[in-house]
Amino acid sequence: MDNYSDAVLKLKAIFDAAVDGIIIIDHKGIVEEVNLATSGLFGYPSEEIVGNNVSMLMPFITAFVTIVTSKIIRKHVTPKSSASAEK
Repeated sequence: MDNYSDAVLKLKAIFDAAVDGIIIIDHKGIVEEVNLATSGLFGYPSEEIVGNNVSMLMPFITAFVTIVTSKIIRKHVTPKSSASAEK
């Protein structure tokens, strides 16, 4: 195996062995992957979680994603000249 494949296998092992739930979502909040602990934590098999919006798990996660996304968008949309003028 090459170094990339070894690294992927190691990260997958860490991901699956973590005792805390780990949820990977895309920019729209769609769950792309969950680890084994997530299924136990929320009581859904991973097949039911992956492909759905993260809001199915907990309503406050949706609020958090919305807040973080809006902050990221504002940070990248705000021109630097106006940002420095505010200081």
